[in-house]
Amino acid sequence: MRGRLCLPVLLLTLCLGLEVQAQPVPPGRPTYDNAGFEQIRDWTRRLADSLADFQDDVTSDLPGPRGRTLYRRAGDAREAVSRFRRDIRANMPRDRVYRDFDRIDREVHELMESLNAAGVRGGAVQRSARRVRTATQQLHYLLSQGDPAPQRIGDVRARQLQSLYDAAEDLNAATQSILHRENPAGLQAINHVAQFTEAVQGLQRALQEGRVRHEDLRGAFGGLDQAWSVAVNDLNNPASGADRYLLDKAQRVGMIFDNLHQQFGFEGRPPRLRQFP
Repeated sequence: MRGRLCLPVLLLTLCLGLEVQAQPVPPGRPTYDNAGFEQIRDWTRRLADSLADFQDDVTSDLPGPRGRTLYRRAGDAREAVSRFRRDIRANMPRDRVYRDFDRIDREVHELMESLNAAGVRGGAVQRSARRVRTATQQLHYLLSQGDPAPQRIGDVRARQLQSLYDAAEDLNAATQSILHRENPAGLQAINHVAQFTEAVQGLQRALQEGRVRHEDLRGAFGGLDQAWSVAVNDLNNPASGADRYLLDKAQRVGMIFDNLHQQFGFEGRPPRLRQFP
């Protein structure tokens, strides 16, 4: 079963020379263990919620034909998510899981295409769109766990890199807006988050343009580890002014970074962000 990809992710996947197909599970084993299946259920719910939030923001901020089109597209995606939530089972064969997820993926892809065509730049609607993309990519990641097919692994990495850039861009915009440049610790955090975001974008472009080969991808991603560690250290410093809101956004980046860290087989744990009580 081949999954549908949005254009940037499709370009990354082509650069890796890969395509998507399911790998069967050995007889007698469920496709997903209990913990993995609970995560799938949780992120399916989050995707449904993010699509509802997107509709709320469209209704408030985009009256007229553009808004109605986006509202309808988001509604179609919510229907696909609803069917998926109703039907998904831990022991469902991968081909069936991937086929059912492909319906969601197609609807989200068409929603994002409509958003681009509408010329919406920035604002609440774009922020909601990022959350929809993040939830879709995270659900794809979780559904793919345990599938050793090289084609699937490459697809997961390509999509997670796209998701990492989305989350980093969101964090970068927030730090630029909230932290004070007059504060040395705040300015340092602003600069290092921006540098990390630029590094992620640079890796994406290198993949899209074929300047990084698949066998070199692990090393190229490893170069992001230091940039993220520096940014985390800055955000963990209370003197930077990073509050719960900013650290929540950074946690989204960290989650995706952890996914890729695991995908590439790095030892140890990526840097941890401080937690609020």
